[in-house]
Amino acid sequence: TAKGVISQRRRLGISAADYGKLIGVTGHTIYQWEHGTSHPRRAQLSALASIRRLGKREALARLEQMREQAPKRRTLKR
Repeated sequence: TAKGVISQRRRLGISAADYGKLIGVTGHTIYQWEHGTSHPRRAQLSALASIRRLGKREALARLEQMREQAPKRRTLKR
């Protein structure tokens, strides 16, 4: 439910964008779920269930690991 997504995200103390990264969706999608304008698909429900078991430290560690594994952005030379 929308209340469940809101309470879970607040419990973890992370932004909608970071919560979305953990699940594999955008921050905008998280806001839509929280406001009830859209609902998670079946594939996303399993990701939501797996996030429920995470504590705050583990969620932050997972986000940090995702940032380290992300490809580095290249800057354009002018």
